[in-house]
Amino acid sequence: MTPGTPENEALSSFFGKLFRLPDELLCFRSYVSTMLDFYFEPLRRRNAEHYAVGVYRFFSDAAAQEALRAALPPYPTFEFLQSRPAMTEYVTMPDPKQPEKYILAERVVFSSLADFLHMDLFRGLMHGNVPRRCHNCRKFFLLQKGYDVRYCTRIAPGEAKRTCRQVGAHNKQADRDSKTPVQIEYENTYNRLKKRKARGKISTDEWNALVARAQDIREQAQRGRLSDFEMKKAFDKI
Repeated sequence: MTPGTPENEALSSFFGKLFRLPDELLCFRSYVSTMLDFYFEPLRRRNAEHYAVGVYRFFSDAAAQEALRAALPPYPTFEFLQSRPAMTEYVTMPDPKQPEKYILAERVVFSSLADFLHMDLFRGLMHGNVPRRCHNCRKFFLLQKGYDVRYCTRIAPGEAKRTCRQVGAHNKQADRDSKTPVQIEYENTYNRLKKRKARGKISTDEWNALVARAQDIREQAQRGRLSDFEMKKAFDKI
């Protein structure tokens, strides 16, 4: 607690970073929500190329950037920029697959939570994955590459069992041409099995059993018993 000592400087630095967390999260949420709601929602396709266009339009809109800055505290500790500082370290560590051996690993060190969130978001965009606001409950969920899904798999507001995705599927105003990941993966699996049967690689009995298995996976996924990842993994095994 003695001012001027190395220990006191380290403690002050720690508390400074701790006190910045609310501002960092507030600024990050404000900027990212605006970018996703107004620059990503109008995109015609959901992939890395179109996300790059959305990012460019967002950062190029000077009026929007100024409006966001004006809505935040007078001197925010975190401003959403295209570049963030990070330090790369190379460390020796046990091999995760063979603990008795050692490997050289790359470790990225961030000076703040905001810096980490920034990198995590943009790396996801580069791989075609992006947060999207559910059109029913208005909460964000992770939209995976190639899917144009508007609803999450959480229990819908006012419902006991049905998810937002199930409610959205029965919404008359929903886009009839929009397919859920479950529909896409089931159709891909069905068509793959159909080709195998046509080529004589599986018998009629095997075809019936595999299609029944695919229908069971589809039903479990639609009821929310399987996540998108678990559903895709199950279909791939057929």
